Amino acid sequence: MSNQLLHELKQFIGTKHWHAYWINKKLVYTDGVHHLAKETESYWLIDEIGYIFSRLANEFEDWFYDIQFQVLPDSSAIFSVGDGNGNIYFHHKIKWTDFPITEKPITFYLCEAEGHYCLMLPSEY
Repeated sequence: MSNQLLHELKQFIGTKHWHAYWINKKLVYTDGVHHLAKETESYWLIDEIGYIFSRLANEFEDWFYDIQFQVLPDSSAIFSVGDGNGNIYFHHKIKWTDFPITEKPITFYLCEAEGHYCLMLPSEY
């Protein structure tokens, strides 16, 4: 499933629908992110990024963030949050996950536009 899903994710270019994050309506996400969460049954992933978003909104003032999500060999996972130029702001660790894609990190971009922040896949940028 994971190789096929990774291939599917590359097919998302732009978005037709903006999905509002249920806790903070200033955070929206694209069809590609929605597809990833649906296919992996991991809407919790968007919740974790929502938590990260609240920290970014309080501590940083950039308009673009690069978020890498990687499952580690012990079934824990880590988010690395940076500016996209190799500067890492912080890491956010999860103690355990059954997220099915373990071969490589999943990259998300979080970009500000018109008072909202949009979470997207790199192919949707």
